[in-house]
Amino acid sequence: ANEQLRWIENERCLLQSALQHDVPVLGHCFGAQMLARAMGARVWRNPCPNIGWSEVRITSHAQQLMDLPAQATLFNWHYDTFEIPQGASRTMYAQHCLNKGFVRGRHWAFQGHLEVTEASVRQWCSEGRSELQRASGPAVQSETQILAQLQPRIAQLHAMALRTYRAWTDQLDHQ
Repeated sequence: ANEQLRWIENERCLLQSALQHDVPVLGHCFGAQMLARAMGARVWRNPCPNIGWSEVRITSHAQQLMDLPAQATLFNWHYDTFEIPQGASRTMYAQHCLNKGFVRGRHWAFQGHLEVTEASVRQWCSEGRSELQRASGPAVQSETQILAQLQPRIAQLHAMALRTYRAWTDQLDHQ
């Protein structure tokens, strides 16, 4: 999110325009980092990479807003994190990455992936195999660990995604 590339700057400007015009934004991972930046928050390298499945705690406000349990398991593949933007509230947090989500009005961000499928996780592992072999830390899983119990994990994640996306779309103007 901090790389000096034209397309990243264009995306940040697009997000700032959406914020100025109150166009609702839903961001995942890089999208969450970009939304945080567009809101004036810092994005920086997390102390350790987050790759694989991890438990997140969900704040009581987010539990009510998004119809979620007190904790859940998210899929992650990120190295960076963000501060909670001014005027926003944290929705999720985890042991190895404090800020896993925030909400500010109709703008929601998740430092994790609710949208992955079994096929996309398998493809990510296959295409990122060398990255997985180089990455290390307490929040990095091996390909074997990521793929273990994949079907039930994806099913549970999709149930969470359905509730979350339904809550997000329910708060939009339907004209």
